Amino acid sequence: MGRGDLYAVLGVSPEATQAEIKRAYFRKVREHPPETDPDGFQRISQAYEVLRDAERREGHDALSRYGDVVARLIAEADQCSERGDWQRAANAMRQAAVLLPHVTAIREKLGDIYVRAGMWEDAVRIFKGPHGPAPTGAWLLKPSDAADSR
Repeated sequence: MGRGDLYAVLGVSPEATQAEIKRAYFRKVREHPPETDPDGFQRISQAYEVLRDAERREGHDALSRYGDVVARLIAEADQCSERGDWQRAANAMRQAAVLLPHVTAIREKLGDIYVRAGMWEDAVRIFKGPHGPAPTGAWLLKPSDAADSR
């Protein structure tokens, strides 16, 4: 299942409310019951499981919006890492992590780059995670980056 078609599976728009998503799910399940259409039912259930959970929905929407940009940033970080240019690798991965803060693999890769670069405080901050809620991913920025963005 592609990233952008979860809404299409349920037949709702990306702006749909939770109530609209729930109604669409039950309507689709009646159209595709598990006994007669197990594959269709599975697609519908998977879409609903993502879209009914606010955090997972946010992650899905961000991935749909920024997936190509993040893929380029990760490739750039990999190339820089191979050359030992840890600062540029860290910058590229930090940008990817800010765009998709809920993707654990990106945070772990950023932490790994920090470790290899000897940037211990940054690595500890990444591996420990935020202290309290940070839905925007702002906790991934170094304090100097946050000051620069104001």
